[in-house]
Amino acid sequence: MVEPQERAKPVPIGQDNLLFKNDPEIMNQLVPGESLVYSTKVLKFNRFGFKQERNLLLTTHQLANIKKKEFQRSIKIQSIRALSRSMKKGDFDFIVHVKNEYDYRFICEDREKLFISLKAVFFTKMN
Repeated sequence: MVEPQERAKPVPIGQDNLLFKNDPEIMNQLVPGESLVYSTKVLKFNRFGFKQERNLLLTTHQLANIKKKEFQRSIKIQSIRALSRSMKKGDFDFIVHVKNEYDYRFICEDREKLFISLKAVFFTKMN
């Protein structure tokens, strides 16, 4: 009996707001088969509650915090436990809850678009 071939999973389409696809320094840090899905500017809260400007990169494998062109922290998609967001009008805060690690708090004006892309990547990866 012939085993059916595993079909390649489609890559969710997002927005590369920071034009990382054109940046070989960023793209060379991705693993083979990993695709860029979404990039945007965010404010990250550090452990002392101070805001820090960062770039957020969503790929088919990870959600990465990038400072300049260096990956500061990378969260595997399958390690994301949940997302929480502020429901207050005009408040763009959200938290990425990570399994067995500390959570990540951000502010992003493109939060809703980011969430749509993140959910698409998560469901593609997990199914």
